[in-house]
Amino acid sequence: MRFRRRQRFVKHEGSQELEVVLKSALGERGQSYKYEEWRVFAHWPTVVGSAIAAQTVPVSLSVTGVLRVEVAHAVYSSELSMMKPMILQKLSELIGRKDVVVDIRFRHNPNCMETRKRVVEHGPSDASKSQPEANVASLSPDDIQNIEAAVADINDIELRAALQSLFETQCLAKSNG
Repeated sequence: MRFRRRQRFVKHEGSQELEVVLKSALGERGQSYKYEEWRVFAHWPTVVGSAIAAQTVPVSLSVTGVLRVEVAHAVYSSELSMMKPMILQKLSELIGRKDVVVDIRFRHNPNCMETRKRVVEHGPSDASKSQPEANVASLSPDDIQNIEAAVADINDIELRAALQSLFETQCLAKSNG
């Protein structure tokens, strides 16, 4: 049996990590809370465990730090309400900041699995409303091809869509600016 060596990624001079680029780009638009929202949603299954995560859907995180979570069963809703201080503490530890999530509101919704589908398709905050898309028609074919190539290797559907939208907006801003 032959072992393959792991390839190391070499950080080129002047390159930045994706996290830094995302924070900066969203911060410029006054939407840095979207990055924090994504981090909270990513850590949710780790914080509450897979059994509870399967019965819950984090839907939104407000700018003021209120996390809204839909719960499939009323029993989970009341149980999670009692666990709220522990969940807040775990989220703060994983994210590294206490001011990102200051409160959690659990809402019983027997159709929360439908909400989960909308969150996956449209993103966390936009699960209940349709998201206006960038005017892709005004992008040049080269821009479209470059954007598609840039996001092609990203496996996470939600992250890929967010980055594609961000790149399209940037290209439109440059061409209109």
